[in-house]
Amino acid sequence: MKSIPQVKSRKDVKDKYKALKALALAVLILVSIEGFLWILEENEYFGEPYLWGCQQIVAYKINHCKELFSQPEHIGKLKIVSMGDSFCVTGFNPFRFDKYFNESTITYNFGIVGSAIRSQSFYIEKVIIPQIAPDAIIWVLNTPSDFSSHENTLTQELLILNSSMVRYYSGDINNMNLEEIFNMLFLKFSRLYKYRITFIPEWLNPELKAEIESYDKMYSRGFRYTYKIYEEDPPDFRILISKIEYDTFAGNKFMEIINLCEEKEIKYLVVNNPHYYKYIGYNYTNQLFKQLPKENYVNFNNLNSTFCNNKFYNDVLHLNLYGALIYTNLVAKKFKAILSH
Repeated sequence: MKSIPQVKSRKDVKDKYKALKALALAVLILVSIEGFLWILEENEYFGEPYLWGCQQIVAYKINHCKELFSQPEHIGKLKIVSMGDSFCVTGFNPFRFDKYFNESTITYNFGIVGSAIRSQSFYIEKVIIPQIAPDAIIWVLNTPSDFSSHENTLTQELLILNSSMVRYYSGDINNMNLEEIFNMLFLKFSRLYKYRITFIPEWLNPELKAEIESYDKMYSRGFRYTYKIYEEDPPDFRILISKIEYDTFAGNKFMEIINLCEEKEIKYLVVNNPHYYKYIGYNYTNQLFKQLPKENYVNFNNLNSTFCNNKFYNDVLHLNLYGALIYTNLVAKKFKAILSH
């Protein structure tokens, strides 16, 4: 007859064995699920996860642009993406651009409100080129503010670039706390974690559902129609020379993206925007843009009076529907020269 301690010892061993067996089974199931999700991701089954925090519009535009470009009726067309800030969002009309080229192109407005060169260069390098693979990029610049090292500009840029999803793409862990580092690592190595919102039914995530629906109403191919006419009396045309501090890092990133486009044989056009009834001279960008081939650059921030018309503006900073029509036609005309070059 076995003693009570012996029986208890065998029972403990069996319990440990069962626990290890259950743990091994749980790990096997988890690894299998992760592997299955990795395969689905590699086959582009999932869209961009809505984990961009204050910049959910980025995930929305990635998903909608990829969906647009993949539609059967657009196969064989030249795929074009525009990038810029809010001026691009309301000023560059992708529908009008495609109409100019008799629908031989398919175009999407990837402008992000509040962005500048630092974040725009990130979007182009880490998101647009690898995920969307456009044939051409139209980079809509607002100088000199896009190249400013002013505290307001840099604060907004750092807010964007310090988010977990941006860090996920860039791999930059500088100045991250432990929680942020773990969050980024989970994004990198766990598809269950990365796509967790995808698995939640819409009725359990009403905030995200409402946000996406608001984007659907607000944007058409990433473009935002604005109809207001700026009613302030048109001022006299002014010539200003800006002396704001230049963001050298932004300037370097700009040229890196230009070189990347040339390396990957992506057609590109850099557009310098007009300002409401004024020309703003800025020596730093004037010198920077001289490095670009003439056919790849068009300057609307000049002494031309084309955009000296308040009927073209929604407000002092943005074009309305009518201004966007004129602006997009002029951009398309310049882009046509690139295609024939």
